[in-house]
Amino acid sequence: MATRSTVPPPEPPDGNVGPALVISSSTLMSLVVIAQVHYGDGRHRAYIDSSDYETANRLGWYALLLFFVATCLMKISICLLLLRIKNERWLRWLIYGMMAGLVVTNGGVVVILLAECRPVDEYWDDVGLCWDPRVRVFSIYLTIAYQILTDLLCSCLPLVVIWKVRIPLKSKLLSRNQ
Repeated sequence: MATRSTVPPPEPPDGNVGPALVISSSTLMSLVVIAQVHYGDGRHRAYIDSSDYETANRLGWYALLLFFVATCLMKISICLLLLRIKNERWLRWLIYGMMAGLVVTNGGVVVILLAECRPVDEYWDDVGLCWDPRVRVFSIYLTIAYQILTDLLCSCLPLVVIWKVRIPLKSKLLSRNQ
């Protein structure tokens, strides 16, 4: 009869893939913007060929869709990291509430982008039946406002997490490289 070991698995190596993440996401987003500009984004509609206009709109639609999904997942991963560092009850409630809000707001934009036009390609074909664009614009404004709030909270929470650590105030506020 085999017994289970109670020894937890070893922690993964401490590596930072943040710079690679910034470089890869910036590169991909830049490529989309460059492609959109190539197809006429930034110019008045009257001076753009209709096929170029459709391509620029399609690229913008895909970029928006991926942006809101990626932003939501990135902020949720930051929240989960904060929970690993400090797991107090009030902090759990705050962070789980923030994560739920992120899923609702970002997921709402994704649903609106997917449901706004029937069929979906009518969004960039500029022909067909679509909702009033103010629905999409309002949902994006609401989501961005919530993202600003979560940016501020995610920026301040590490300070709250380390505030009770018994080190001098000067060391808490200043960082020294040795």
